[in-house]
Amino acid sequence: ELFTQQNIPFSPDNKISQQPLYIGGPVESERGFILHSPENRWESTMKVADSFGVTASRDILEDSASGAGPKKALFILGYAGWGAGQLENELSDNAWLTTPADPEIVFDQPVEQRWRAAAGKIGIDLDLMNANPGHA
Repeated sequence: ELFTQQNIPFSPDNKISQQPLYIGGPVESERGFILHSPENRWESTMKVADSFGVTASRDILEDSASGAGPKKALFILGYAGWGAGQLENELSDNAWLTTPADPEIVFDQPVEQRWRAAAGKIGIDLDLMNANPGHA
């Protein structure tokens, strides 16, 4: 449907038609982004880690539809945004668990297992986490 809306021809047999479309957040939910493996650079590609690029230009969609796109990719609509300093404050308050970027978790793990796999990379068993932590 994404390719049809953008008037980009593609074959329904192309494996890209089986890719899920992820919701990245409520901001600019009509705007698309592709998080992908870094083997190529498209018009607007930004390198976000050694193993990841993010691209929001039409050329990556056209290449993906023709079979010349990235080897691994997540198609995302929208994003989450924070006010100035908000994310930094949340990180310093330990409101987030952060882990090193791992393409195997992002691209190869089933989506329902990614959170648990990422936590496991930093030695955290989510079954032992309390949803209502206290403060000492």
